[in-house]
Amino acid sequence: MGPYTLHTDCQYVYNGFQAGLAKVVDLRGEGVVLPSAVGYTHRSNGDLWERFWIAFLRARKTGDIQLRKVKAHCSQEDLRRRRISPEDFVGNAAADKAAEHGALLHEHEADSVSYTH
Repeated sequence: MGPYTLHTDCQYVYNGFQAGLAKVVDLRGEGVVLPSAVGYTHRSNGDLWERFWIAFLRARKTGDIQLRKVKAHCSQEDLRRRRISPEDFVGNAAADKAAEHGALLHEHEADSVSYTH
């Protein structure tokens, strides 16, 4: 199976992937370990990154995985000027819609959130 290509329009995800990938280590045939196992942790969203790396390492056993950065917040004009491919344009719009839906599922009422200074 594979190769796999993941697409993201988020520079944070792209940079985090590249930084973490540099820390994924093959221990001389003893298997691959998570970046956190060698002392590397992402500064924010560490729990999500840990889940990502577990899924990544499982999937990598079946083929090569790459991450590709695509342009964010694209317009029809970007598509017309070929700043983004039709496939990436449609995929990015679908991902944005899914993210909006996910955010709505996790909305908090204003009175349930407290702030400390």
